[in-house]
Amino acid sequence: MATQTTSASKPNLTTIERQHVVLFMLMNAVHGQPDNGSSAKAAAKFKVATRTIDRVWRCFQENRHQDGIQGVQSKIKGSSGDKKINRDDILRKIACIPFRRRTNLRSLAEELHVSRSVVRDAIAHGKIIRHTSTIHPLLTRENKLTRLRYVLNHVVHGHYIVVHVDDKWFNEDTDVHTYYMLPGETPPHRQRKSKRFSGKTMFLAAVARPRYNRDDRVVFDGKIGIWDFTKRTVAQRSSCNRPAVTIETKNTDSVNKAVYKRYIIDDVIPAIKST
Repeated sequence: MATQTTSASKPNLTTIERQHVVLFMLMNAVHGQPDNGSSAKAAAKFKVATRTIDRVWRCFQENRHQDGIQGVQSKIKGSSGDKKINRDDILRKIACIPFRRRTNLRSLAEELHVSRSVVRDAIAHGKIIRHTSTIHPLLTRENKLTRLRYVLNHVVHGHYIVVHVDDKWFNEDTDVHTYYMLPGETPPHRQRKSKRFSGKTMFLAAVARPRYNRDDRVVFDGKIGIWDFTKRTVAQRSSCNRPAVTIETKNTDSVNKAVYKRYIIDDVIPAIKST
């Protein structure tokens, strides 16, 4: 049983091959006209269809007086493939899209009726910029004047009469500690029931602007003090960790206005006076 074979189609003629076709036809021409059978010979030589040879020769005849043999160059490069999208016209439509529909690449691409890759490419080339919008306070004219007076007041005085007081949470321990050891040393063994639930303690810190003398040496580093919101209690019962009547340090139950005021009066103000 004979098997049917199909020959692979020949690629399109390049510009050089098309010029060779014209030269072959001219060599077999009589008074500028191809001889009978020249097209078939050229088709057999270049392994293309006869109508391809006729089309190349017809293109040469139309452009021979203007471009000569250069007029038969292939036009596939500029005429094939997907047509390039004019992205500038598409990007101009962005100004007409509401901001609520431009919050992510997907919604913006849907509004422009293009793929997300087009939007990403425009961002990479700087034709679209990404902006993060935050909520600003609604200030009245009086609010703005108050802020301006506050800023100007600190420009004149230079923060030398200001003490900043703030509270800060600190973890009792962290999961990872780094140590530098000598060869043969035993690293400390650290263990807890759960590393996800580590105790925290709130601290109150007070700082001011550092002071320098005429030689630019620090005479005051600006650190006034730091105090922990804790209390010392007596253990009522024994446990596996400590016997009864042991003095324990625990966090303050609640840091409210009264506790904050007490720390300011008893700790912060005396520290400022002694600095």
